[in-house]
Amino acid sequence: MKSVPRVGGVQNNRIFSREGGYVTEFDIGEFFIRGEAREVEGEFQAVIVMRAKPPLTTVTYHQVEKDRWFKTSDVAAVAAQDAAKALKVAVDEGALKA
Repeated sequence: MKSVPRVGGVQNNRIFSREGGYVTEFDIGEFFIRGEAREVEGEFQAVIVMRAKPPLTTVTYHQVEKDRWFKTSDVAAVAAQDAAKALKVAVDEGALKA
């Protein structure tokens, strides 16, 4: 994994190449997260992918908005990336602290 310096207080990790570019993950404590689109029967969902930090290898997918579908993967991917960034900001501001 190649780490990238903090930009605007956000730690980004470029983890692997995908379609000619790198996928950016955000560090939110015990997980790295990223937003991406998933195709289901010709329509697309915006999902946040959560990858547990090593030594765990668990990867889970969470739909950004329940029952919201997009006509193109590009629009779904942008919505997912925006949701991942918003989640990162919320965690940085203490959303997970009780």
